[in-house]
Amino acid sequence: MPMSDEEPTKEVIARMLKRSQTKAIFPLLTLGLVIDYCAHGQCVFSSDEIRKAYENAVRRMKDLLKHDVHLGGRYESAYPSRDLTRYGVLKPLDDLRFELLPPFTTQAQMLVQWIPEKIKQHVEERLGLIPLLGEQPFRADLAADSARFLQVVSEHINQTPTKFEIFSFAVIKQYCGHFSG
Repeated sequence: MPMSDEEPTKEVIARMLKRSQTKAIFPLLTLGLVIDYCAHGQCVFSSDEIRKAYENAVRRMKDLLKHDVHLGGRYESAYPSRDLTRYGVLKPLDDLRFELLPPFTTQAQMLVQWIPEKIKQHVEERLGLIPLLGEQPFRADLAADSARFLQVVSEHINQTPTKFEIFSFAVIKQYCGHFSG
């Protein structure tokens, strides 16, 4: 059965998400680039423009998800030349400029809609109820029954090492954030 035009780009994004340990950085980078491509027809980007596109994509996802757990991290200048080149998203033109490649250009409109939903699905599968810990009523209800609280914590931290790390970080972030300001 032949592959549709959309499948290669979707497979690349799915592979990026599968390989992500704690952050969805590369799908967010790609999202930022295809958004700029759709908005301005821009297919050649400087490293600084890639960073700005990434930051805009992170803000967009935070608005969609209403939290920032498991989203972008600090932008590294090696991402375009090392990682997005390896995934076939970008081609280096020189030290400071990169070209967004087909099929990411030809599928840009579809990707602008599809990538946020795929990231949302990925984050929800990885995090479960963790984002709810940011809501005081949920935390209060959960804490009211210590056996239930311990059961929920145990269920989350015993699934995978990555889930243990994410859950532990989310609890600490929420606790420290609550008292920091």
